[in-house]
Amino acid sequence: MKVIFSSDNSEHERISSHLLLSSLSILSTLDIYYPSFAQALVQSTKEYYSKEAETLSITMQPAEYIAHVDTRLRQEDRLCDHYFERQSKKEVMQVVQNELISQVSQNLIDKGFDGLVKSNDVDSLRILYRLLSLVKELEIMRSAWSDYIRVFPTYFVLTIEYRRGNRHGSRTRRRNDPIVINFQIPSRQPPSTILRFK
Repeated sequence: MKVIFSSDNSEHERISSHLLLSSLSILSTLDIYYPSFAQALVQSTKEYYSKEAETLSITMQPAEYIAHVDTRLRQEDRLCDHYFERQSKKEVMQVVQNELISQVSQNLIDKGFDGLVKSNDVDSLRILYRLLSLVKELEIMRSAWSDYIRVFPTYFVLTIEYRRGNRHGSRTRRRNDPIVINFQIPSRQPPSTILRFK
């Protein structure tokens, strides 16, 4: 897929959208979209993103890589919606998420988690949390938080508040009221609650 579509025009010549849609329509009409084309699509996507993740997770700073993955997922989602059948989209997105996130998640946490926390890079931490949740890898982030708290116990503050579901501001939590967890992260700046996870 990415051999055809590249955000970098210097790497690959863009192919006519109309031509591609027509070609895919022919494959479906001839009943060879599945499994021949679909399998080849998933395999080529896997190979492409495996190489990309292996290279960029090393050469990019953690915050840069996190932002890059977030952008890539959005690009792939749009392309799949426009060109491919629903089942193909599901398979392609699973491969992209696995290669860009799952395969490098532990190394990414080991390399960059402490730095993101110390620099109060809230945006990157939020995106990382969301990306890890996509591939059910949140446990490694929980472990990283736990390790960080043990190292810096006097600098970490955790508070929990309830968003009231009634107009009178009752302090009694209702069943459906979301819990907001506020993390105060150490920094040289004045303390502030900066992360909110529902």
